[in-house]
Amino acid sequence: MTWNAFLVAGRLHLVGEGPLVTIDARTGEGLWESRAVAGTPVLDGRHVLGLARFPSAGGRPELVALDPADGTEMWRSPLPDGTDDVTASGHMLVAVDLTDRDDLTLTVLR
Repeated sequence: MTWNAFLVAGRLHLVGEGPLVTIDARTGEGLWESRAVAGTPVLDGRHVLGLARFPSAGGRPELVALDPADGTEMWRSPLPDGTDDVTASGHMLVAVDLTDRDDLTLTVLR
C-alpha cells in the first residue's frame, strides 16, 4: 500500500486506501483516525480539508474540514457538481473534475 504523509505541529497525518490516520510524530502513538475524507487531504493552516467520503443527503460532492488535533468534523461545504478531488496550488484550494478524461476541469474555491 502507498501512503501519503504530511507533518503539521508534531502530528504525522497518513492517508492510504483506508482511513486518515494521525500519530504523534515524536512517540509514534496513534492519536485519531477518520473515514470522513476520501483521497489525499490538504491543510489550510487550521483544518485538514478533503473531499467527503460520504456526502450528506442529495449526494452532491462536499468539502469536509477536520480539526487536526482530534479529527472532529468541524464543517462541510458543497463543491461544484462533478468534483472528484480537491487539491492545493499555491495558496488556493482547487476542485478537480475528471469527468472528461481529455479535458480536466479545475475550479478555484474561495
